[in-house]
Amino acid sequence: MDQGQAFTVWSYRGAYEVRWISLKRALPTGLSASDRLVVDATVLAGHPEVGTLASTAPTLPVVAEEDLKSLEGALLVVTWLLDSGFDRGGTLYVIGGGTVQDAAAFAASIVHRGARWVFVPTTLLAQGDSCIGSKSSINHRGYKNQLGTFHPPAEVIVDDAFLGTLAPRDVQSGIGEMLHYAALGGDTVWAAFEAELSGGWERLSTADMSALARRAMTVKKDFVETDEFDTGLRRNLNFGHTFGHGIEYASKGHIPHGIAVAYGMECANAYAEKLGILAPEVRARIGLIIRGLVDGSELREVSASQIVSGMAQDKKRVGDEAELILLEDLGRPVRVSARLDGHLERFLEHVLDTW
Repeated sequence: MDQGQAFTVWSYRGAYEVRWISLKRALPTGLSASDRLVVDATVLAGHPEVGTLASTAPTLPVVAEEDLKSLEGALLVVTWLLDSGFDRGGTLYVIGGGTVQDAAAFAASIVHRGARWVFVPTTLLAQGDSCIGSKSSINHRGYKNQLGTFHPPAEVIVDDAFLGTLAPRDVQSGIGEMLHYAALGGDTVWAAFEAELSGGWERLSTADMSALARRAMTVKKDFVETDEFDTGLRRNLNFGHTFGHGIEYASKGHIPHGIAVAYGMECANAYAEKLGILAPEVRARIGLIIRGLVDGSELREVSASQIVSGMAQDKKRVGDEAELILLEDLGRPVRVSARLDGHLERFLEHVLDTW
């Protein structure tokens, strides 16, 4: 890791820094008595430096499962904060992946009408995507990501040492998510991902993964600074996600988010080619990298009708139509509407058959 590298993200609450630095160097004296720490229990158990940090302030270990990403999970954090005497002078530190981030960030956004918080992302998906952008999203009674707030962190500390302990599935998921930023970033960014992944994703070092995450985050930074509240340009970041969320739903969560997004990109590109929007050679170029990351085996457990049902749960759906972000070319997104009907289902059946 290039210690000390940083960039600034501008938000409605002011600027915050994303720093690539080891946790020990970022917080050499630990936390203060007024601070609080919410941490993924697995990360706490597996990283001694996190245990050392946890010994300096009241700490809540949490299990990073989907149940945490709910009103109940967020209120568990809120209750603990209030019961522990957390006040406006303290900072909530959050160490974990996207699930822990969503629950804790939502809690931080409502306690004391907005508490200061700092995020230490520990997964590739969080380091290359969710750690910036201000959003928290939680589920409610089967409705995925339907509740949320905009409450940016005061700082993001990115330590790539955490990437060295990730399971292969988590690496795949992180790369899958980052690929959609690469496609939106244009030919230069996509070519950089192609070069890194040409030898196989399994061969990536932590430094390689961190470099890809920085590239992805740079693309996202431009979108969120222009449209922090997701009313216009930022909606283009949903490329691959409408189909991807449908696939996630159809698999009952067995297909991780980033892997579902990779499949969703392939669906979106097939749809764009069908409409005459995307050239076949560009679809093939993107598809070569996607199919080098995922082999389609997970798709055997889902059906086209289930995917369409999942797409109907998408928060950006309007009536019986889904908004799709498609590509005209690398770096050139376009929005179209697709009716959630039998025609879309038959299209997806064809795509599933190609795997």
